[in-house]
Amino acid sequence: MTDSRISRRRIARAIPAAGAVGALLAGLLLGDAAPADARTSTIAQLEAAIEAKASTVPGLGAPVSGFRAAIESGMLGAYRAYANGTVASSADGTWVIRFGIQRTWKPSSGWPTSDAKRIARCDVDAQTFQRAGTVLADKRWCPVAGYAGPYLAQASDGVGNVQHRGYNGTAVYMMQRRLGMTVDTTNSSVWGPITQSVLDSWLHAHRHADTTTLGPQLWRELHIPYPFNSSTWVAPLRADSAATRAQHVQASIAWAESQVGAEYLWGGTGNSGSSLGYDCSGLQLQVARAGGLDLTKVGNSIDQRPASDLANHMLHDPEMQTVPALRDLQPGDLIFYGVGQHGGHVAMYIGGGWTVQSVYAAVQYQPLYSDGRLNTFGWPSVVGIKRPFASTVVGGSVSATVTASELGDAGKLPARPLATTPLQSGTTLWGLNSWAVSLPELTGTLDRAGWAPVTAGSQLTVSGAGLTVIFAGSGMALGVAPSGHGSLTVPAGATSVLLVPDRQAQRVIAGSPVVDYGQNP
Repeated sequence: MTDSRISRRRIARAIPAAGAVGALLAGLLLGDAAPADARTSTIAQLEAAIEAKASTVPGLGAPVSGFRAAIESGMLGAYRAYANGTVASSADGTWVIRFGIQRTWKPSSGWPTSDAKRIARCDVDAQTFQRAGTVLADKRWCPVAGYAGPYLAQASDGVGNVQHRGYNGTAVYMMQRRLGMTVDTTNSSVWGPITQSVLDSWLHAHRHADTTTLGPQLWRELHIPYPFNSSTWVAPLRADSAATRAQHVQASIAWAESQVGAEYLWGGTGNSGSSLGYDCSGLQLQVARAGGLDLTKVGNSIDQRPASDLANHMLHDPEMQTVPALRDLQPGDLIFYGVGQHGGHVAMYIGGGWTVQSVYAAVQYQPLYSDGRLNTFGWPSVVGIKRPFASTVVGGSVSATVTASELGDAGKLPARPLATTPLQSGTTLWGLNSWAVSLPELTGTLDRAGWAPVTAGSQLTVSGAGLTVIFAGSGMALGVAPSGHGSLTVPAGATSVLLVPDRQAQRVIAGSPVVDYGQNP
């Protein structure tokens, strides 16, 4: 307890809203009344205020202790414990401490400045005290307002998104499979000219009117063996609403690891049962949901629309906490790779120098660095880091660190300094699906990794080994020849040919996005 010889100015600041009790208290502590009589009178009024407050609170129960008085935070106050709470009175008012908060409260925490209030978005009670600040009823994770909060229950899968020509992702891929298309040779989950032609043939054979829209009725008539709302699927919740931040992070990492091996699918946001695949951002969206994060500004539809720019939307989503530098990286953080301020690819850091991400052919583990340099999956640099489960919380902050014991066997590599991967000067950056390659322009013989301008209908001779030949035009792959060599005809619409190492070209097929980001300085 503090000494009663306190600052006259500090007491005076408490007078205006304190009422009769506060006036007497201030007079007592400022020496303007007889000390013994004034103190007795003030305490009596505090006790009366406590009894009056207790009589208005349903379910508080009977007293379980007598009245007690103390001087804390430079202020005289009194309190009394009841069966289901404690009532405290001071110059800041008379308030009830309950919902479990009373079990840890002591006068040294400071007098309450309000009753306990429900924080609906976290389903938890909180109360503010002079010294301790805002205190929650338990240790659950509850970020400050503005950041995405926890899911309190499993979210619905929604009603499904109507798909249109130009869309891509899970629902389009399901339609393509039902139409008998072979994804590895004829499409890339993009509803482009090839898919439209196959759909037109089916529509004509079944005497349907032409359409470029896939809604519930056509879905049923095609007998697609998945529910129409697969396009709005939400991953199963793996964290309790009362989970701590560490438990939320642990749940998200565990679910990400459970998806390792699922195929890469451009625009893919997953589906119930055995997943048909994810792209980089579709995976991380579902990982966050599985960990119990209620994101409201990004969703499946962003990944399915033509730009399929979900990674960039997530990078700029204010609901997720921004991490200022790689040195601050913690398990559960999302790393965004790209150009300038545009995010083209995203991975989840799981600790120990490893990430889980959907890249190349599948969801897989990838080291954060190789040979001492940061892996950027072809992109020039890391363009941002986000912390889905914010470490700034109601009542202060919590450690962003998740211990090795909580992560299990997720981490294998020791921490090391990180550096951006340098790009060779004069090369051109090409975005392939959600990763990228930096290729020099080739002249003459096509026998190594690189790119060259081409003319549709012309013949090319490729002699390099271990290279995938990609003919590109209008921002997409128009023809792909894995391990291609020999004489090849340039398809209509192609303006460039790319020779990409086979591993870096996995899952790049006709219709895949191929974007020229220009020459590196």
